[in-house]
Amino acid sequence: MNSTTYSFCFFLLICALPHTDAFAQKNENSIELNNPINKELLLAGTFAELRSNHFHAGLDIKTNGREGLSVYAAEEGFVSRIKVSTGGYGKALYIEHPNGLTTVYAHLSRYSDKIEEVVQKKQYQNKKYEVELFPERDEIKVERNEIVAFSGNTGGSSGPHLHFETRKSAGQIPVNPLKYGIQVQDKTPPSIRSLYAYPLGTNSVINNSQIPVKLPLKRADNSNFSTDSISVTTGIGLALNSFDRQDLTYNKNGLHQIKVWNNETLIQVYSFESFSFSETKKINELIDYSRLINTRERVFRLFTAKAFTGSSIIVKQENNGQIDIKNGESGQLKIELVDFNENKTNILIPYKGVDQEIEITKPKIELTPYFVDHQKAFTWKKSDVELRFQANSFLNDTYLNLNLDEDYIEVDQENKYLKQRFKIMRYLDEKDSLKSKKYFYRKAKNNREYPINTREVNNAIVAESSILGVYGINIDTIKPSLRTQNFKANQSIKNYKLLKFKTSDTQTGIKSYNAYFNDDWVLMSYEPKTSTLTIDTEHLKFNEPAHELKVIVEDFKNNVQELRLNIKK
Repeated sequence: MNSTTYSFCFFLLICALPHTDAFAQKNENSIELNNPINKELLLAGTFAELRSNHFHAGLDIKTNGREGLSVYAAEEGFVSRIKVSTGGYGKALYIEHPNGLTTVYAHLSRYSDKIEEVVQKKQYQNKKYEVELFPERDEIKVERNEIVAFSGNTGGSSGPHLHFETRKSAGQIPVNPLKYGIQVQDKTPPSIRSLYAYPLGTNSVINNSQIPVKLPLKRADNSNFSTDSISVTTGIGLALNSFDRQDLTYNKNGLHQIKVWNNETLIQVYSFESFSFSETKKINELIDYSRLINTRERVFRLFTAKAFTGSSIIVKQENNGQIDIKNGESGQLKIELVDFNENKTNILIPYKGVDQEIEITKPKIELTPYFVDHQKAFTWKKSDVELRFQANSFLNDTYLNLNLDEDYIEVDQENKYLKQRFKIMRYLDEKDSLKSKKYFYRKAKNNREYPINTREVNNAIVAESSILGVYGINIDTIKPSLRTQNFKANQSIKNYKLLKFKTSDTQTGIKSYNAYFNDDWVLMSYEPKTSTLTIDTEHLKFNEPAHELKVIVEDFKNNVQELRLNIKK
């Protein structure tokens, strides 16, 4: 083979290289997306910040407290998924782009006309408000900066805003949208609320204490803090409660990075730039879960349990984050908090390794009869009640406090973290005429009862839960309530755009809802936050002056409420 042929082959090889990771990374870093609202971004939430049971997968963009702002495609592409739900993301739109990213727009009030047409067609086909679609690649194409939807407050949203995500299309891996050229004004350094030192290991002591110690912070300025010197025997771990603010808002948002040095050596790095949905619940293994339940303070631990299986959030961590300090050794730990714009806050923690008297001892483990090897499944039976735990449901071997009385089933304590759902069952008399109406509920500390989705299996009722605590059984034979909200029967609706109904269920909740106009199914939305059912009058086809509208709602124990009324055009 001559040199010309070799050169040509080498040229072909180089042309193929953009498919390698190195070139893909370079191309990814050069991506610049369009601002999804075409206004200055004010954030109510940042990427990967700590939320209940999950890392936040995107940006929460403020919409000035109102709905209906135009939402623009961040780049050209095609609509790959549409989901309409009463919970979660509410009305959500997924657009796949040629650059390898998928953008997500959630809590929308409505879609653009061409997308809304496709959605409503599916809703009428299924005779259901909640639908999920996966359009073909050529079915709904969009251009960069095209209006694709309008902001709202649907689903599990606590107020009007746009939830915006960027994901790597391969694997649907969430990535911080700020990485792709979307700008937020921010020269404000992160803040720290509280700092803790945890004794790790059997013989560990900090400031004469075997339990976690809160370290008072001394402030030098807005971005520099320190503590008094701490006395340490053997291993410790650090934990903190921190947040970041952007310049134009007061929201307490999440950080981008946390770094830890022991003297001049970088020993830990935590980066909140990307994570997979499969690991998001691991947040409960990275925070002090017991402290969260007991005090409502969410503290991020800079150490992990020995059995922890890893997280992409943790970039560098030796010895599970445990910092070993020898007797007679002195030095300084430094924690650096970093936001996306590289604003930094430093906390200095001087230490000295010493032998010390124990003045505050750690609580003794209550040795109940119910020991659980965390690597094995565990079943508990008493009377007509049975509990089943899968293997690896707990972080460590543990003792469970399990009791049964006439009213309640005590399944240990709510502040003990459970990695997997456990099953709770109660066997009933096969002649029990009300067994189909019975359901489990969890009784919280405030005595509020939270119903658990319960099903019948043979002669038992069965439910699953991911939270330990006190459980009871109740009976739901009561129909949901249902009434009109903004109109009355027998009146003209000529000047009405929307017909609204109020519905609620005091026990198991609303399972299904349907509307019929002259016996034809008609689209009706449901918003659980406001207990509101809504019909757009454009879906009502009048052929005669008066017509019957029928609305039916059903709860999770199949109690049905029906409302019939005549309306006029």
